[in-house]
Amino acid sequence: MKKLIFLFLVTLSMLTSCGADISEVKNDMSQDEVTELMGKPNKKNEQKSSQTINGETTETSTATWTYEGAGTIEFVDGKVVEVAKN
Repeated sequence: MKKLIFLFLVTLSMLTSCGADISEVKNDMSQDEVTELMGKPNKKNEQKSSQTINGETTETSTATWTYEGAGTIEFVDGKVVEVAKN
């Protein structure tokens, strides 16, 4: 009986964590906050770039996370800048 209850709770946990709505993701949320809300993305595309102007170097990181069936989330320097629903 304990095993059955445990399996039920694990299954329920998995279903509720996958049920988040991408419309709950807001600009300026961190990648950690998005992961907590949406879970791990199905696909990640991350890039880093640097630019030097007048001897000063600026580094920028961009990322696109894809959640199949929900949409994509764009990040710049670890913060949400755009959410696109499917």
